[in-house]
Amino acid sequence: MLSTLLKSSALLTFLVGSAVAHPASELAINYAKENFKTALLVPDVIPTFEPTGLFLVNYTESIQAPFQPGAAVSLQNVTQPEDSIDKLIRGTHEGFETAGSPYNNTNAKYTVIFFDAGYPGSPKTDQYNLHYLANDLLYLEGPALHHDSVLIGSNNTARVTYSAPNPPSGSGPHRYVWLVYLQPDDFVAPASPAASSDVNLFNFREYIEASKLGNPFAGNFYTVEVGSRASSVSVAQTAAVVSTTLAGYTAPSSAAPSASGSSAASSSAFRTIDNLGLKSQNLLFAAVAVVLGAAFALV
Repeated sequence: MLSTLLKSSALLTFLVGSAVAHPASELAINYAKENFKTALLVPDVIPTFEPTGLFLVNYTESIQAPFQPGAAVSLQNVTQPEDSIDKLIRGTHEGFETAGSPYNNTNAKYTVIFFDAGYPGSPKTDQYNLHYLANDLLYLEGPALHHDSVLIGSNNTARVTYSAPNPPSGSGPHRYVWLVYLQPDDFVAPASPAASSDVNLFNFREYIEASKLGNPFAGNFYTVEVGSRASSVSVAQTAAVVSTTLAGYTAPSSAAPSASGSSAASSSAFRTIDNLGLKSQNLLFAAVAVVLGAAFALV
């Protein structure tokens, strides 16, 4: 029950951001960065991940809100057309004010990659199932219209059209990774994968080297698991990210009496990642009900 409460509280943290959206905080960025490490994406899959902001992916037909880094999601909630998936980047105050940054450049072009990195502890490889690849995405709409986030996208056909996650039953929690890159002025898309490709094996490191994209400036990921885990699947143990240990965390200015159980979990979760900006305040009230219900169940 406490585990369920903590998960509900983490969701509530995201929902609170919709009412008080503002540029990405140091804490929010470090939370995303640390989740990539604890999920063993860094360095097993990505050599380094030093985000300067947040990448918010919103499945508008199902979840209707960006997911938190490392969230476990159901298959049906991420099965929808690519044109109904909002891709938003959110910078810090400095990022939005710096001319030419990914967050303040209406002429910028972006590459977005989405792939299946397997389960934590899966055999190391440079070959991953590529589920989406788009080059030359554009800065479409600025932060004034999207809760301090920039909407990126294009009317052009993606290099690899979006294909929903489809992990084999019993193969453990697959990590589905979204990465966004700022294209250099001399960017030339590598010949492979071919245009209009479907899901295929993809050499991630070779592509990044050939394209000269460098490191992603933001990213996100979620996990999808289907069926009962097979005994042959050995998933590495991963730890939850504790926000109070991260740079950028600020304790409440006026200390309240020491809380325990559900109350302590809820108050801590409100500060976990500061805000990731959701679209519907109705979800905020729904999450409050979930957390309060769990809290009363623990009394």
